Amino acid sequence: MHVKFGLSQSEFESLIDAQDYKTLEEKLRGALKAEKIRDGDFQQCYDWLKKTAAMNGKSL
Repeated sequence: MHVKFGLSQSEFESLIDAQDYKTLEEKLRGALKAEKIRDGDFQQCYDWLKKTAAMNGKSL
């Protein structure tokens, strides 16, 4: 999944571990804007990110 965010595996895991969901959201939106991912992939990743943040008591 890290590729869809435009990140390396270690960068992605580091942001997840730090619960830095805002940065992940920004990276995901940047990948969509740069047309590196499709709308469907964006929505799938965004839904996952939103759910993961909510499970950890955070919001986007």
